[in-house]
Amino acid sequence: MHDLKQRTQQFALDLVKFCAGLPKTQEFRILTSQLIRAATSAGAGDRALWRANPRRDLVSKVGTVEAKADECGYPLELIERLGIANEPSGVLSP
Repeated sequence: MHDLKQRTQQFALDLVKFCAGLPKTQEFRILTSQLIRAATSAGAGDRALWRANPRRDLVSKVGTVEAKADECGYPLELIERLGIANEPSGVLSP
C-alpha cells in the first residue's frame, strides 16, 4: 500500500509538470484543469485508503482511486491527438 501512496503522488506531480508546459489557450486550460483535478483526486483517495474500515470500504476506495487515475486518460488522449508532445518521460506510459 505504501508503494501506491508514492506512485499516486508522483503521478500527480508528473501531470502537474506536464500541464505547465501545455499552451495557455482556453481549450488547453480546460484539459489541464481536468487532468490536475483527476490526478490529485487519485492521490487524495489513496490517503483515504489508510483510514478504510472494514475491508469492504477499502475495496471501494481502491476502485475510486483507480477510476480517478483512469479519468486522466481521456484528456491525455485528446492532447496526444492534437499533436502536443512535451511529455516528461513516463507520464503517458504505465
